[in-house]
Amino acid sequence: MTTDLGDRGVSEGAGLAALVLLTVVVTASVGVNVLFLDDEGGSTTEANFSFEHQSQGSYLLVTHQDGSALPSDRVRIKGPDANVTWAEVAGWNGSREVTRGDLVQLSESSAYGSQVGSRDNIQVLYVYRNGSTKVLDEWNPAGGAGDLG
Repeated sequence: MTTDLGDRGVSEGAGLAALVLLTVVVTASVGVNVLFLDDEGGSTTEANFSFEHQSQGSYLLVTHQDGSALPSDRVRIKGPDANVTWAEVAGWNGSREVTRGDLVQLSESSAYGSQVGSRDNIQVLYVYRNGSTKVLDEWNPAGGAGDLG
């Protein structure tokens, strides 16, 4: 007894094309997740900082005001003459988190290693595992007069 499949069969070429298409779609979706989504477990990385400049001492106090608790070795402070982690400036172990109320002093005598002038631009950055960065906050973004305290 034989069965005639007639027009109901799928050719090997069509089956192979469907498998290749499925593989491409899955690979593309994984690639998009790796490249464009937050690599910190899907959490949003947001934080606000306050800045207080003291012109007499040429230093800047940076305080975590609000937002995510962040690993101190992933928070970088970038200025015209320095680029250091929060952990380095605070003298912390890198696994300690920066939380609301934590502050660091950027000065020549700290790990920052440079005076902070009233026209300096200072950025607080978050560095993801893949090396990309996000600006969390900024002092003197246009290099203006700044706060003279």
